[in-house]
Amino acid sequence: KMLDWDAPLSQQAPEIQTALKPMVDKLRERLATSDPRWGKMREPGFVDSMTGGDLYRGLWEDSILSGKPAPAADKQKRLSDTLNKLGIPGIKYLDQGSRSAGQGTRNFVVFDPEILKNIKRQ
Repeated sequence: KMLDWDAPLSQQAPEIQTALKPMVDKLRERLATSDPRWGKMREPGFVDSMTGGDLYRGLWEDSILSGKPAPAADKQKRLSDTLNKLGIPGIKYLDQGSRSAGQGTRNFVVFDPEILKNIKRQ
């Protein structure tokens, strides 16, 4: 149930799509403005083709969670906390050796290290 950095939003797990819908809708509203900061993100169809990583970067850059600028460390913490509260415990992404192939082994980033205490290696 982690956000897949490499997969389009349409290919995320259904739980992830549902959890992200309010954020995606808000991002669509923001991108509909004439603000030039959004660059290529304003192009027609961009939001529909976004990957999990594109969305994360878009939410990061937009300060969409607060609507005002914040130091980078604060934005990262706030964004991670928000995704965690939505039921998204972290991000998974293809490792360097697998990225060019589009499949293979993955790395994981967990927003709250406490959840790792409940996981057993199998």
